[in-house]
Amino acid sequence: TATDGDLIGRGRGALSDDYQVSTMCRALGLRIYFVPRCLVASPVAFRFADLWNFTCRQYVITRIHAPKLYAAAIGFHSLFLAGCATAWATLLLAPASEPLWTVALLAILTVCGAHQVRSGFRHRAVERAFGPQVKRCLKVTLRLDRWATTLWMCAHWLVILRCAVGRRIRWRGMGYWLLGPQRIQRN
Repeated sequence: TATDGDLIGRGRGALSDDYQVSTMCRALGLRIYFVPRCLVASPVAFRFADLWNFTCRQYVITRIHAPKLYAAAIGFHSLFLAGCATAWATLLLAPASEPLWTVALLAILTVCGAHQVRSGFRHRAVERAFGPQVKRCLKVTLRLDRWATTLWMCAHWLVILRCAVGRRIRWRGMGYWLLGPQRIQRN
C-alpha cells in the first residue's frame, strides 16, 4: 500500500510522481499494469519549441530518476541507427555482386517490414482505444510513424544525447535544477 511504501515521503521534494510511484512499487514487490481503457485522447497543439522543451524535460527527469533506463535508451537508439547507417552505406557503396550487399539489403527489408507490422498494430490500437474519428485526426502522425521511423529515431537520439548533460529544466514557465530524485531547486 501507499502507506507501507511511504508514498507521501517519496513525493516530498520530488518534481514528478511517476518515478516515485514506480520506485515504491518495485520496492514493495508490486507491479504496475497498463490499462488501455484508461487512455484519454487529449488534443494538444505544440509549437516546435514547446515540443523540444517537453521532450528534453522528460529525458532529463528520466536521467535523474532512472539512469539505467536512460542509458538503455541511448544504447538502443545508437545500436538501431548504427545498424541502419551501416546497412545503407553497404548497400550504396558495395558492389551488388558481393554477399555483404545481399545481407545489407535483407537487413533493410527486414527492418522496414518490422516497421510496417509495428505500425499496423499501432493503427489498430489507436482505433480500438479511441475510435475511428481520433484515428482520422492522427492520420498525418500515423503516416509519419509508418514511413519515417528511421528519421524520427534519429531525431529522438539527438534529443537523448542533448539531455546527457545538464540538470536544468523549464516546466510551466518555472525553472528547476534537478539535484537528485528528491532534491529539486527552483530558480
